[in-house]
Amino acid sequence: MVRENERRSEERATTKLEVRFENAKEAARIFKTYSLNLSPSGICIRNTQHLFPGERIRLSLVVGGQKFALRGRIAWAREDVVGLRFEGVSPEEKRRLKAAIWPSKNEFEEGYLKGQSEEWPEVD
Repeated sequence: MVRENERRSEERATTKLEVRFENAKEAARIFKTYSLNLSPSGICIRNTQHLFPGERIRLSLVVGGQKFALRGRIAWAREDVVGLRFEGVSPEEKRRLKAAIWPSKNEFEEGYLKGQSEEWPEVD
């Protein structure tokens, strides 16, 4: 549910997914963290690398057994948590992500996504 005072345009699913990412400052290094929630337009992750608003991030994650390589920008940061807004996601990729997040009403109501894989998409 989106509250009136929030700027989010889409509902989020509470989920703990492993997220691999790199930021522009340290492009040669891949970092790993975990998500707190996810929507087709963004993700909230643990801030293990002191990320700041405006920083661009490239990340890869597996949702419902499907691999995603995404780009985004840090929208906000608070202590050990940051919100990332996805950028440049095609309408088809957004539909695919939405279907992976909420494959059925039962999983949406349960509010927790499952499905990890050791195979990771390439981060361009």
